Amino acid sequence: MALTDLTLTDLARRTPRSSRALPGPAPLALTSTVLLGAGFLVREGTRAALTVRTMKEQGREVPVLDLDLRLPGRPPVRRVAVLGDSSAAGHGLSDADDAVGRRVCRALAERDGRATDLRALAVDGADIRCVIDHQLEAARDAEVVLLGVGANDAIRRHTPVRVARELTELFEAIREVAAPEVTIMLVTAPDLSVAPALPSILRGPLGWWCRTTARVQAAIAEQQDVQVIALPREALDPEVFGDDGFHPGALGHERTAAAIVERLIGS
Repeated sequence: MALTDLTLTDLARRTPRSSRALPGPAPLALTSTVLLGAGFLVREGTRAALTVRTMKEQGREVPVLDLDLRLPGRPPVRRVAVLGDSSAAGHGLSDADDAVGRRVCRALAERDGRATDLRALAVDGADIRCVIDHQLEAARDAEVVLLGVGANDAIRRHTPVRVARELTELFEAIREVAAPEVTIMLVTAPDLSVAPALPSILRGPLGWWCRTTARVQAAIAEQQDVQVIALPREALDPEVFGDDGFHPGALGHERTAAAIVERLIGS
């Protein structure tokens, strides 16, 4: 996830405006209310812009984790790939072993004793198109592909049509390079309206885009026989977020990994 394109322009686009004038002189009380409301929006919008800018600057300083892993065991080697955005990349975690990909690989290896190799190309700021263009090599010959993407498509207001088209393209591209019986697990866009660090004035617009993106992702995944791990707002209590209040912390990765492993074992 990234806040790269979340600006005051987004708020303006989601704020209804009217070109109709009030019939006759506006009452003083109404005029005062309108002015107060406008002042509130300007004030909160400015605060939100500063908060987002600070979050972006701090995010650039977060060390990038090396998630690649090779676990010994019996042959044949199980190849696992992690593709997607900053959540899949473990942004903000202090230990790579806390990340979803490594948790899943260790759980699978412990269960059946197979050697397991993890390759991860997930990166901060990635949207679906970025995964298609730059991350597919990680999925080559993979039996399991863990895909966490969609949050940046929501932040950048990518239309449902675009999300559906590019996600279909991504699933098809993964199957072209992965193992013949690859299992693809998609973690859809989380409802970031509940992220503790998100300014309140952004919660409504961003929540709408996240929920819309996630619904489209789930629908396309069903069509493409891809398994879905959904992160609705009721599953995102404050404890699952990391220190920055926006990306998942160790507990968030632990819960997501547990849901993925349960689905993989049952598949």
